[in-house]
This record gives sequence, C-alpha cells and structure tokens, in this order.
Amino acid sequence: MQPIPEHGPCYVCGTQKARNMGVIWYARDDGAVVTEVTLTEEQQGPPGHAHGGASAALLDQAMSAAVWRAGYTAAAVKLEVGYRRPMPLGQPIQVEGSVVEKDGRAV
Repeated sequence: MQPIPEHGPCYVCGTQKARNMGVIWYARDDGAVVTEVTLTEEQQGPPGHAHGGASAALLDQAMSAAVWRAGYTAAAVKLEVGYRRPMPLGQPIQVEGSVVEKDGRAV
C-alpha cells in the first residue's frame, strides 16, 4: 500500500495546523483507501468519546479520497450517518472507503 499525499490544510489529513487530525490514508491495489486512526481528546464530543462531526469527517474523507483516486472529481452532496453507539477515544479504529457504483454523475 502506498500513502496518499496530504493536501494542505485539510482537517482530516492535513498537518499544517495544530488541530488537524493528521490522518495518513493508504491506497490499496483494489482502489480502496484505508487508514487506522486513534482519536484523542482533540476530537472529543461526549466525555471519553468522539464528536459526531469528527467521525463523520473521517467517513467523508474516506469517500472523497476513494472517488478522487478513481479519477473522478466530485463533492459529497449528502452524508447521512446513523450512529449505533459512541466511538471511544484512545482506541484504534479502521476506516475504509471505496467506489462501489457510478450512475450518471453520482459516484
């Protein structure tokens, strides 16, 4: 797997600002992008757990990185997240994004 270059001040994968998450994404041969990240108090929402916006940002970045790597130019039109339980801080989590379908302009 090869690391995907960061793009400047991106909240998720950027390192230019102290509060950026600094996530490193990796490209797999099958086109998916993956990472393992441990969220900290910088991304805290409820005590001891990730802010919903931080976890949604990870999902948004996984989608956009996979779409970009597949050669498409796109932006999320709708991101809907159904949380099943709180995401604890301080534990490694794996995030993966891949393109599964293209229908007209929708990817």
